[in-house]
Amino acid sequence: MVECWDYDSNHKHDFIGSCITSLFEMSISTEGRWPLLNADKIGNVTYRYSGTLFSTSCTPTTEKVKEPQGLRLTLSAKHLDRKDITGSSDPYFEIVANSNPLSSYPYHWDIGAQLLLKPPQKGSKRVVYKSEVISQNLNPKWKSFQINVADCGGLDTVIMIQVVDWDRRGSHDFIGAFKTSLRELTLPNATFGLTNKKYFG
Repeated sequence: MVECWDYDSNHKHDFIGSCITSLFEMSISTEGRWPLLNADKIGNVTYRYSGTLFSTSCTPTTEKVKEPQGLRLTLSAKHLDRKDITGSSDPYFEIVANSNPLSSYPYHWDIGAQLLLKPPQKGSKRVVYKSEVISQNLNPKWKSFQINVADCGGLDTVIMIQVVDWDRRGSHDFIGAFKTSLRELTLPNATFGLTNKKYFG
């Protein structure tokens, strides 16, 4: 699957669309083109697709690119919301990945033909890592941890990290979340804003 995103300096990147193809299909097609589909827009009367992906060249290489099996990460947060009556929070975080990545359907696209769009399928979410709880701290730094790259679907698959305030009664309070990838997490000085839909209607 190939995903196209609109980059934003505050890391609130906007998803444009995606398509499914293969390296083989891209390599044999000299004028390959695939429509980029956005699941949130499919069904709108005026929507057909969000753009076109083109395969313009393919150069064979014998160089083998290796993807790491695991990564060791250290996450921290600052200025978290106060969720407890004490004026603080007991935060922990979870890394959530899709069991089956969002996908569209492959097309041999003919520009002159009518596109018959089918809704992409969404996989169920699963927690691949859960941190320890840090008590009474709005600026926590959690312990370093190792995560399996394959559990997240690869270095460039979209994952979600959500921060939660732990409650001994089990009614944990959601603080905020953001979407990223393992590769983006490894960038120098990577910083992300936590958002909570509760405050945006």
